Amino acid sequence: MDRNIQVSVRDGIVRTVIKGEVGQSRSSHAIELAANTAAKAHTRLLLFDITHAVYRNYHAPAIEQARTASRTGIVNCRIAILGKPGDPKLPYFENVAVNRGLRARAFTLETDAVQWLQSAAAKAPERG
Repeated sequence: MDRNIQVSVRDGIVRTVIKGEVGQSRSSHAIELAANTAAKAHTRLLLFDITHAVYRNYHAPAIEQARTASRTGIVNCRIAILGKPGDPKLPYFENVAVNRGLRARAFTLETDAVQWLQSAAAKAPERG
């Protein structure tokens, strides 16, 4: 169990908070935990909070994560990435995800991220 990854479900959204040093394996683990939790909760709304995460090398791992997204099932999810204002990882993660066909968007305010996720749920009912 990784204490630096916290996953919870609230209001139909799987919230994954990642803290501390993040490498390829921790990133993969967080995505798998979020995907498994979403499947159990019957939701397709994911919020990854990386405001307290430290990434030393994120370019290649982000591309690999997006490339293997179908294995985890997050290709069927809407993904909000929450980070700090001015963090260069946010637009990079969003661009990589979108370019690989994922429905993802980066945010610096949690309220905006939640509103975007919930607007998707209101437009189209979840399919089981």
